[in-house]
Amino acid sequence: MRCPFCKTPVARENVHECPRCGLSHAKVARMFGVPPQTLPGITDSTGELSFFQRRAVKGDIARLEYRFPQVRISIFITGGLDPQTPLNTYTFWLFNNGNVCPNLERGGMNHTALLVIDTTNSRASITVGYGLETYIDESHLGAILQSSESDFQEKSLGRAIRTILHSLTAVLRAVHRQIDLVRVEPRPLSTEAREGERVVAMATY
Repeated sequence: MRCPFCKTPVARENVHECPRCGLSHAKVARMFGVPPQTLPGITDSTGELSFFQRRAVKGDIARLEYRFPQVRISIFITGGLDPQTPLNTYTFWLFNNGNVCPNLERGGMNHTALLVIDTTNSRASITVGYGLETYIDESHLGAILQSSESDFQEKSLGRAIRTILHSLTAVLRAVHRQIDLVRVEPRPLSTEAREGERVVAMATY
């Protein structure tokens, strides 16, 4: 993995502190304080998504999680960050200190992907848990964010999020045989899916 602040490679055995800049979980926690509460799937603290945009995004999330049942998607949209706040570090902090990941899904069992969008400063960042980062590296995440650049530039937040989810689905399809993410036992689609008819990467739009 890489340090979310200075991008220095950090060995798993030294994950508690970056050997170059000294960033640690404790320092990040002191920097940001108490994490905001996040809802399953999508949390829009800005209210910028319309009802229909939220429904469409929820449908895409449900379909992705149905196809890859170990994967969990969390999206956090905020508009209150200081422009000097390093978004990669903020995303790392929220991933590790918020209620994004279930307690049972830690370490190599963590297949969560967290997308953070800072609407005030036109930035987006994405990170994945240890269970995915061996197969989905920073170049994958950068390409996923880049795929939505034109949507963000056109101020189409809902479409940008959906583009990111579609790009992530394509990456998961390409690597699923390595990580055994495809569903074996079928399960009913959620209502949203039927109706919708720790590497970190960041982009500025």
